[in-house]
Order: sequence, then structure tokens, then C-alpha cells
Amino acid sequence: MGMKRAFSALLVILIPALVLSAGCNGLNGADSTPDMSASTSKTSEPSTSPLQTTTTTAKERELLKIHFIDVGQGDAIFIELPDKRAVLIDGGETNMSSRVINAINAANKNRLDFVIATHPHSDHIGGLSKVIETFEIGEIYMPTIERKSYKTYQALMSAIQKKGLKQKAAKAGVRILKANDLTLDILAPVKSNYADINDWSVILKLTYGSTSFLFMADATASAEKDITADVKADVLKVGFHGSRDSTSDDFLSRVAPKYAVISVGKNPYGHPSSATINKLKNANIEVYRTDLDGTVTFTSDGTDITAGKSK
Repeated sequence: MGMKRAFSALLVILIPALVLSAGCNGLNGADSTPDMSASTSKTSEPSTSPLQTTTTTAKERELLKIHFIDVGQGDAIFIELPDKRAVLIDGGETNMSSRVINAINAANKNRLDFVIATHPHSDHIGGLSKVIETFEIGEIYMPTIERKSYKTYQALMSAIQKKGLKQKAAKAGVRILKANDLTLDILAPVKSNYADINDWSVILKLTYGSTSFLFMADATASAEKDITADVKADVLKVGFHGSRDSTSDDFLSRVAPKYAVISVGKNPYGHPSSATINKLKNANIEVYRTDLDGTVTFTSDGTDITAGKSK
């Protein structure tokens, strides 16, 4: 009992002393409460962190690149999307497949997420079979018209089957992709009874931000009239290699492009026609031709478009 009383008395003396000591340390030592005035001051200063600069730079690099490849008398359009996916519209003649493959390799792509064969003519699908054999393919779109007697069509279908792919029907109203402010839509063919194979052409509109691109393949004025969707675009890939049978006055006024591209080479058909060239120039449209300018590339950041050529 004597020991317990002595211990209790000692605690009565020590505890107040310890409390006083702790209070003194809090006043005279480092204050554990944050200095709010200093923190607020730092927060109010403009941030110049490297992270902000990096983010801005990365956003500026999110570019859409559209390459109208010089494949002579034919079409082949390779598109690098801002989300790093890739699109190929047609592949030129069979003997032009190496140019298409080289363009894709130059962009360090080993996969084509979307391939569109616009119609069964050889100057559009001839090179596609080799392209499909060479690269990994995501989806392939084709109009429902068949030309089983055409050798290039046979080769394309064989390449598709060997890869275990199934073509999707390309027709007006189909949306191929939508990602943020990027869309790729099929505007035609509208009908399924065209007499002219060219009017079966898959017509596509690509929109990125406030910029847009219209790809007409070989559609003639007859197919142009059938399109009810919005065709207004900054860049027009002129239909049918600049033939007088395409790009009617009414249609051109609906599109109202700033730029036009004619994919063409040496040919016996008179492409592009002087009537079409004059029509474009009279409308103050900047015209590019693959036979004169080589591969033509348009770059868009979603707001502005720049054009370049290889020749």
C-alpha cells in the first residue's frame, strides 16, 4: 500500500510537468499547423510545370493525315487517324500495290483498321489483294455489287478469305467510326440498282473537329444527285478522275470545297476534262493533281488544314 501511494504521488507531480513541456515545444519549436498564407500564395502563382507543357504539345500532335497516293490512273488514299488507327480507301492497279505498301510502311503502320474497296474496277481494287496479304486488317467494307468474272475482283476475294475476313456491306447511312470529334460515314451508294458500276462507288465523308473531307471514288453526276446527306467539305476528292461525267455544277455548289484533289495518271479517256478543271478554278478552288503534284498530303489538327505535295 505504501508503494502504491508513493507511485500515485509521483504521477501527480510528473503529468502536469509533461503537459507543460509539450505546450512549450509547440510554441517554441516547429509548428505542426501548416502555414496557410504561404500555401495560398504558391497556389495563386501561374503554374509553369513541365507536365502542362507536355500535355499541350501532345495535343498539338494529334493530327489527321490524308495521303492521296500517286498510283497513276487510279485511286489509293491512305489515312492516318489522330487516334493512331489507319484507313485505306482503294489500292490502285495491281502493279501499283508496292507504292501503297511503301506509303503505309513509311508511316510505321502494320495494321489497317478499316479498308474500303469502293467498287470493282481494277484501278481501285487491283492493289488491295497484296495489301491485305501484307498487313493485319481490321474491317473491310465493299458495295454489294459483285464482278466474279473480273480477275482483280477474284484476287481480292481470295485474299479476304485467306485472312478469314468477312466484308461488310457499304451503303448510305453506315457509320464506320466515331471517336470524340472524329467520324467516318458512308454517304453512298444510296440505291441498289445502278446500271453503271461507277455509281455503286462508296462515297465517304470524314470529319475531324471543324474540318471535313469528301471522297467521291468514281461516282458520276447521277449518283451525286441521289445523296441526301450533308456533303459540304473543305477538301473534295473529285469523282471519276476529273471526268466530265462527274462534279456537276449543283453538286460542287453543295460541297463548296476550299481544295480539290484529282487522282489521275496517263490515260486514253481525257481525264481530267478541261471542263472540270475550269469549273474548279472558276470557283476559286485550289486544285491538286497526282499526275502533276505526286502524292498529295493534307494535314488537319481539327481546326486548320495544310496541304503538301511530293513533286
